[in-house]
Formats: sequence, C-alpha cells, structure tokens
Amino acid sequence: MLAQRNMLVPISILPAEILARIFHFSASSEQPYSRSLGWVHVTHVCRRWRQIALDDPTLWTHFFFPYSRNEDRIAERLSRARNAPLVIKLNGSMVKDTFSLFIPHISHTRELYLCDLSFLHSEVVQEIGIQKAPALEHLELRVSESIYSCSMELVGHSFCKAPPPKLQIFISLKSSFLGHLFLVAD
Repeated sequence: MLAQRNMLVPISILPAEILARIFHFSASSEQPYSRSLGWVHVTHVCRRWRQIALDDPTLWTHFFFPYSRNEDRIAERLSRARNAPLVIKLNGSMVKDTFSLFIPHISHTRELYLCDLSFLHSEVVQEIGIQKAPALEHLELRVSESIYSCSMELVGHSFCKAPPPKLQIFISLKSSFLGHLFLVAD
C-alpha cells in the first residue's frame, strides 16, 4: 500500500540516474575524510530509493577509519562497492583482521592511505604491498620508525620493480613527520 502511495509523489517520476546523482551530492556534502555515511538515511525513504543506492557501487567506495570497526559492516560495504575504484584510509588502531578485509580489494583501489602503523602492522603492510594494484593512483604510508625501513624496502622492491601503471603520488612519512615525497610523472 505504501509503495503505491509513494508512486504518486512527484519525485517518484525522477529517473534512477538523477536520484543516484542526488545521493552522490548528499554523500559528497559530508565532511571530507569522515564519510560517516550520514547520507544512508535516504535508503530508508522507500524501496526504490534503497534499490537505487544499493545498485550504485560508487556510493560505497570510501573507507575512512576509525569510522567503523564492525567487520560485518565493512565486508557488506566492500561487497556493495563491487569492483568500483576504492579510496581507503586505514590507521594503526585497527586490528589485523580488519586490515585483512581490504587485501583482496587492493587490485581496484584508487587511493590507499596507511596511517600511524607500527611494527605490529608490518605483516599487513607486506601483504598489501605484494598485491597487484593496477588502479592505484595515490599511495601514502605514515609509519612508525620501527617499520619505516621495512615499508620503504617493501615499496622499493614491490612497486619499483613493477610500479602500478597509474601511480601518480607516493608519500612516505615516518611518524616523526620526516620522510619522503615522490610525485611520479609519466
């Protein structure tokens, strides 16, 4: 009954592409790097809006933490993003299992930020570093001194031998904020 009533509302005649674009504007109007998913409330308006949001993988591509540590929620968002280019910002307060959820998705990650990582995360950095990353355009490592040389060695061997074809920006900083900045140009 509600579905029939919703079809009489003038906004219901908008094409799905227009509604998806409005959802994108709503998502982009949130604080940069928060991506709190406050825009998700639009998916609760009606079935059609929910389906439009679920069918658009680009709405689910930004992962900024400590936004959520709920592994089920993260896995669901990764599933909804499908193979759309991801933007991932992870920090050292996350547990290894949460980091591991992202490893299979490195191949379609456009921007990767690994921040405040310590020796406890060196294994994860190595796992991420050996993945193929053909879509990676921006890589930023902010690590403690204990794994800085390890991460630089890893980046030097993995990415310099076969650099990601689209990599434009590589930033590596020690947690003391002394480090290197590399801009890769074609």
